[in-house]
Amino acid sequence: MALVGGGPLGFPKPLRRVVPGCLVVAALLAQGQVAEGQVAEGQVAEGQLAQGQPARGSAPAALRQVSLDLSAPGDCATAAELEARVQRRSTELSIVPAPAPHAVTVRIAPTAEGRLRATLLVEQPGEPAYRRAILADGCDEALEAIAFMIAVALDLTEVAPAAAEPDPPPPDEAPPETTPSSALVPFVGAGVQALGAATPRLLVGPELSGGVEWLRASPWSPTARLTVGWATRGDLQAEGGVAEFVLLAGTLELCPLQARSGAFSLRPCAFGTLGRLRATGSRTLEPQSASRPWWVLGGSVLLTWEPLSRLRLTAAARAGAIGVRDTFEFEPHVFHRVPAWAPSAGIAAEVRFP
Repeated sequence: MALVGGGPLGFPKPLRRVVPGCLVVAALLAQGQVAEGQVAEGQVAEGQLAQGQPARGSAPAALRQVSLDLSAPGDCATAAELEARVQRRSTELSIVPAPAPHAVTVRIAPTAEGRLRATLLVEQPGEPAYRRAILADGCDEALEAIAFMIAVALDLTEVAPAAAEPDPPPPDEAPPETTPSSALVPFVGAGVQALGAATPRLLVGPELSGGVEWLRASPWSPTARLTVGWATRGDLQAEGGVAEFVLLAGTLELCPLQARSGAFSLRPCAFGTLGRLRATGSRTLEPQSASRPWWVLGGSVLLTWEPLSRLRLTAAARAGAIGVRDTFEFEPHVFHRVPAWAPSAGIAAEVRFP
């Protein structure tokens, strides 16, 4: 083999049978960098198609290890369903438990317009985060789009078309019985509350919360939430003595609608509070104590932030009409009259199941 001075490269006859995709290798052969007939790593033998194929006998590329974190409504999808769709599109990915070198986070949530918003975050070592968001009319459409984007972001060699669905069973075979997944999701939590109007100053104390919500891709997503709290105040100085108040009450909130934006949701609610208010006087000539009913009816607003798929923070603001309005005094001095309206607020950390 030789170079013709000033002219085109001269190739040996056997090399002319190489397809056009091998011209780069042919040029290397012409310059004497690769011996004729040699098959080294990354090179192409005589007659072999040189379009990204490895040489015969080379080891297969290692699979990329990927962890998958999916948050979606209970009746929409599971991580196993998304994993199956990703692996139908890519042969280079291996889904493993976290932590993994490549992390994929998917969030699917209903919008106020009744559609689904799907967000994708792909984190890879040494590369900037890959973020995408789509709007879909249904869960199946959202899963297909997310699976394709995951394959595009992580599989740099090829994105295989989705495998064909299996043939339906013969007509004479009865389909297996399936139980539809429930969209009702229970939750429990704990937090702190502050109540006004019952005493001259705010009552502050702990509260426990729990309830159930119906997750739907629609503004009509009813939620029922029950909170039980205990609050006390024992340092109320008044003319004629010192007063101590203790309030034990439960509040039931019914919220028919929700407006959602990303990880935040807002729910208008109607609520009712029922409990007992106990007042005790001391440092007076005739110390006394009394226990009175306490009930309030009104409206509230719940603001929820979901930083994780099962953990959320819920803030509540309430205002309602008081059913029993008492007067407290150290005779003859009145130090508190219960007003017509009672404000209250609370914040709690809650966990959803499953």
